[in-house]
Amino acid sequence: KIFTGMIFYIIYAVSTNKESLEDKKIRTKKEFLQQEKIGKYIKWELQLLKSLGFGLDLEKCIVSGSKKDLKFVSPKSGCAVSRKSSIGWEKKLLLLPDFLWKTKLTNSLSKADLNNGFKLTEYFIKKNLQPVRNFQMNPFFNLRNRVLSLKSF
Repeated sequence: KIFTGMIFYIIYAVSTNKESLEDKKIRTKKEFLQQEKIGKYIKWELQLLKSLGFGLDLEKCIVSGSKKDLKFVSPKSGCAVSRKSSIGWEKKLLLLPDFLWKTKLTNSLSKADLNNGFKLTEYFIKKNLQPVRNFQMNPFFNLRNRVLSLKSF
């Protein structure tokens, strides 16, 4: 009877295309761990820029000195800009993901934050390393894109 009950449950779950609560927990945990790894990789790229002498200042607003509500990064200076100080300049600034400046850890990283983190690091890697003679940028970004395509987020 147990075996028959399991078969009916499997048929029901497959036919209704619903995942079990346990499967959903496992999938959610895997997604969280994947996003956490990607977030760490983005922070590694920022550290790479810093170690090469091109570090970004994401601790406080370059305009007001405020450490609150940082939302953008200046593409010229590589410094954070608060929402209030950015009024009128938003289209010329790069988005600053919350996980790169907030000290409190969040339960999950949004896909938008991760994408904005990659856009930020890619912009400054290209800006600062492209002028370096013999630096082959294409293999770096090809490998980066290959790694990221293994598991879409």
